[in-house]
Amino acid sequence: MLKTWHIEQTLFAGSAFVIFRGLAKQLRAAARTLRGALWPAFVGGLLGAVLIPVAQASSHGVDISNTAQISYSIAGFPQTRFSNTVTTTPTVVRTAATISVLRYWPPNPAASATTVPPSSYQTSGGGSVPVGDVYLPGAASPLNLSVPVPLAAASVILGGEPIFVQVRDPDQNLDPGAIETLVVVLRADGTDDMEILVLTESGPDTGIFVGVMQTSTAPSSAQNGVLSVQGNKGITATYTDPADGSDSIAATVLVDPLGIVFDSRSGLPVDGAQVTLIDADSGLPANVLGLDGVSSYPATVITGSSVTDSGGTVYNLPPGGFQFPSVLPGNYRLEVTPPVDYSFPSTVGDADLQLLAGAPYALGTGSRGEVFVVAPGPAVNVDVPIDPSGTGLFVAKVARKSVAGIGDFVPYDITLENS
Repeated sequence: MLKTWHIEQTLFAGSAFVIFRGLAKQLRAAARTLRGALWPAFVGGLLGAVLIPVAQASSHGVDISNTAQISYSIAGFPQTRFSNTVTTTPTVVRTAATISVLRYWPPNPAASATTVPPSSYQTSGGGSVPVGDVYLPGAASPLNLSVPVPLAAASVILGGEPIFVQVRDPDQNLDPGAIETLVVVLRADGTDDMEILVLTESGPDTGIFVGVMQTSTAPSSAQNGVLSVQGNKGITATYTDPADGSDSIAATVLVDPLGIVFDSRSGLPVDGAQVTLIDADSGLPANVLGLDGVSSYPATVITGSSVTDSGGTVYNLPPGGFQFPSVLPGNYRLEVTPPVDYSFPSTVGDADLQLLAGAPYALGTGSRGEVFVVAPGPAVNVDVPIDPSGTGLFVAKVARKSVAGIGDFVPYDITLENS
């Protein structure tokens, strides 16, 4: 008996990456009603020819129904059999997110060309506003983000440069056919500014979200699209998966790291110390650049003074402070000439120094003239203790309050030593 066969596989609402299996089993069930001498050879060929279809994009949580259908004829009479319907509901597999803070870093060999899609920020009223143009420090023209730009992971950034944030979270790639967004909270120490940055997926179906926001060393209000930062303070970027509160991660960077020369006895900053950044490989003063990454900056500064780079930017150093904004990667050391009645390097141990009034200090390799290594970008975050060596009486006065209102009493501690 001659038999004619037609196989149809009907698919309804699907979801990405869902593969329907068990079709062969359904066909066998439907074919048990068939008879004929050609059946054994036919079934082998039929089942070997069946393709497993892949359902394409729909949203998570939408049921997927699948029914097998077989059509054939016996003695010229058409026959049709349907299998049972199999229904599957796709679920989201939770993934752990990662977060990193990036900076525009052309000299860094680790920098890679990164697509930065348009970003936005949330206002205090809950609305979303596009982030405006972003500028490098001292630049007259905005950074061109219409093309991929060289970005690298950073532990420090310069105040006034853009801050880039990248989050990888595959389970937020809900629709592989759409470009989606997620939210990161930026908080700046020292200024207490808080901004809510909306990151955009770098492309359909990537699960990689990137955003950018301008930083500024000038005071500004919260949630205005510009992050107000303070030198030698941190910025924390925090992301929490909206569907999984336990998946919360943060990254922290330091802004404009600078060093402090301080008295190893009182902990007070010391002005008037001469600090030179030396290229340890050549033994010569280092090649230092300003905040714009182009202007020359002196390799020798005086703590607590003002410094002007070749581009005219003025750097007002805090009491006891010194700063070398940007250097090439390499090996460096600090050469310190302290004021009269002080000596360098200090002989006081780090543990004792961290008990002083100004602690904690950034102590370690480099604090006593040792060679240290820096990556591209801000040069050092090293504090330097110096030992008072004068004779006679030593007097130190320290206020117990750092902030006082008009009419407040301000207590002081006065320490008198006979050295």
